Amino acid sequence: MEQVVRHEGIVLSASDEHVRIKIVQHSSCASCQVSSRCQLSESKEKIIEVFDTHASTYQTGTPVVVCVTRHVALRALLLSFILPLFILLTTLSVFLWQSFNEGIASLLALGSLLPYYGLLWIFRRKIAKTVSFHLEHA
Repeated sequence: MEQVVRHEGIVLSASDEHVRIKIVQHSSCASCQVSSRCQLSESKEKIIEVFDTHASTYQTGTPVVVCVTRHVALRALLLSFILPLFILLTTLSVFLWQSFNEGIASLLALGSLLPYYGLLWIFRRKIAKTVSFHLEHA
């Protein structure tokens, strides 16, 4: 059985095919009784869009649970952070190995990410079908 990551959220808006949801992520110490006086506790709001064929059944303000399998979460992590970091570090090391100036090598390494992000943008609809969230009523 696949592991599922779940986050509680609130529906901000819903249309025919997608739902906008606000998720509040709390730090691990947010449940502490003295967190209101502590400078270390924090929470972040994130707004995500979930494509769902039954999106019109969700009303604004309704609590929902956003679910994603661990496999899909790892794929999203790979596409958004790991591959760009690998491309950046690889091209930077190649340019430095070729005795380029550090500033020029850094700019070229950053420029090497443009084709990667261009490909992500071109294939965004296909990626959206493979990296998707699912909703459950809370």
